[in-house]
Amino acid sequence: MEKAKFTKVSENETRLDYKGNKFMLVEQNRGVYSGGRAIQLYLMKGFDKQHIKELGWTKSDGHFRPGDSDSKNSCIPHITTLEECKKASLKYIDLIS
Repeated sequence: MEKAKFTKVSENETRLDYKGNKFMLVEQNRGVYSGGRAIQLYLMKGFDKQHIKELGWTKSDGHFRPGDSDSKNSCIPHITTLEECKKASLKYIDLIS
């Protein structure tokens, strides 16, 4: 298994070097009035970010519930942590590559 390297680059961004590619995990505002927070996975092509997948929500917007349409679009269908999203990112990258 290839080694993954996670590097925190800012308060809400973590770089991932894996399988010869550079990815970025970015925690962004989501949901009603941007009250929630969700971790997005991006493929980095130079300075351009190509969105790949929403990994999971780290904070509810007051309306996010397991089974909601938003949770079905995420790899993790419940409120989670950055550490769990890191694990999910590796599994998802393995799945699509």
